[in-house]
Amino acid sequence: MPRNPLAFLDGDVWTTQDGRKLQPADMETNHIHNVRRMLMRIATWRFHDMYLLHTYVAVDTEAMGDGAADAFLSEMDAALKQTPVQWMFGTQLYTALTRELAAREALTDAD
Repeated sequence: MPRNPLAFLDGDVWTTQDGRKLQPADMETNHIHNVRRMLMRIATWRFHDMYLLHTYVAVDTEAMGDGAADAFLSEMDAALKQTPVQWMFGTQLYTALTRELAAREALTDAD
């Protein structure tokens, strides 16, 4: 089975280009903002790709089995009912980054 290229969104750790793993608390505020902007671009690309896949690719139900093909199409249908922003807001990584920014803003407001 192919690796899910978006699996990194299922955790609360950001991996840098050089392979370092960072918790949002260990990131500079500017870095968190840059990552969030990049994630929104990824969301747009993902939805474009899913739309094309859903529209133009025939699912080989004999190779997948009827249950697997139905599950695949159901998951795609559900994902396409969300906007890219709604989908991204629901990922663990985006949520962790947002939570860290909110905590920092609360500390700043308390001062």
